[in-house]
Amino acid sequence: MLRRRGNKARVLPRLLDAIPADVNTFIDLFMGSGTVTIAMLDRCSYVFANDLDADVFNLFVVLKERPEELRRTIKLMPVHEALFKHWKTNQETDPIWRAVRFLLLSNFSYLGKSDTLKMGLDHSKQCLLDAIMPTAARFATPGLSLFNCDFRKVLPKISWSRDIDKKHAFVYADPPYLGTLHNYQAGFVEQDTRDLFALLMASGLRFAVSEFEHPLILSIAETNGLYVNRLITRQNIQNRRIELLLTNYNICPQQADMFHNSNA
Repeated sequence: MLRRRGNKARVLPRLLDAIPADVNTFIDLFMGSGTVTIAMLDRCSYVFANDLDADVFNLFVVLKERPEELRRTIKLMPVHEALFKHWKTNQETDPIWRAVRFLLLSNFSYLGKSDTLKMGLDHSKQCLLDAIMPTAARFATPGLSLFNCDFRKVLPKISWSRDIDKKHAFVYADPPYLGTLHNYQAGFVEQDTRDLFALLMASGLRFAVSEFEHPLILSIAETNGLYVNRLITRQNIQNRRIELLLTNYNICPQQADMFHNSNA
């Protein structure tokens, strides 16, 4: 429903196949568009989804708690250059209007960059309206918890118990990739990447991290004995990059035809 750069819709089937079947608790440290979180709601009894971006968090809280109001307000929203320019430089404080502003800037801009209004014949507004209630129904699951904090603070917030146990828990991290222009509020730098892997290695949980093939990432994988799974090759006019899925467990043999596996 939310269009964001780095959306995992294209590789979602491969990601889901890579997650062990016995996972009952899913922890998404960088929820982003919510694509992976939403997919895991059908597979897990407990889902913890986090994003530091307050607009992302607000949107999904509104979607979970006030979907009818959100849909009515979007229906009234004109997809207009003047409104787009106004919202580029002006915030909204009301949760509903804040969510609508965020959707206009994300879903109706060129490449989701919130820079230029994209006008076309793809019926974006109707598609968005059609997606609201089905997505809200998925978010209504009682086992979903939403967080808005730094990724380092998520795991300490989870109360482990007999039902929410580490043996059947799984952490997925899709951070801003090194060497890209994605921002993480004040920025996501190499030390954040090192902290992320250190956190995951110390957690005692099974985990997977999405990243581009980058010297630092490969070095971290080798140092920690992680599996480097080649997920997809992304290519544009400027460059060609290989997207990786790094795991601390070996993906089951049945997936050998989908992943080029190498233990770093």
